[in-house]
Order: sequence, then C-alpha cells, then structure tokens
Amino acid sequence: MGSAARHTLLEALAIDLADAVLARPRVREVRVRITKPHPPIAPDVGAFSVELTRRPEAAGRERASTPRP
Repeated sequence: MGSAARHTLLEALAIDLADAVLARPRVREVRVRITKPHPPIAPDVGAFSVELTRRPEAAGRERASTPRP
C-alpha cells in the first residue's frame, strides 16, 4: 500500500492495512480498527468504525467486508 492510495470505504482501507502488516515476516495476526468521527452519512451519527482481525491465510481474499453493528 503506497502513500498515494485512496480508499472510498473504511473497509477497503482496513483490509489494505491488514494485508500490508501481514506481508511482514513473523506476523501471525493483525487487528485493525478505524474510526471516522462525524461521518457525512447522517447528522446524528457520532462516529463510524470498522474492525477486522486477519491471519496470513485470509490475507488478500476479499476487497470489502461487511461492517458489524
């Protein structure tokens, strides 16, 4: 993932970050949590968060994940 990468979805950013960490030697698991405060989706939403945990065997399989409530 380069510094010029752009992501429309927080889910895609979380997956790319997890994959970049898992590409390093000896990493067995990574957990990524991203929070966007005051997203422009509704006036009453204080923040939107995405969290995922990945292991090397799952890296790169998906491009977006379904957020958990």
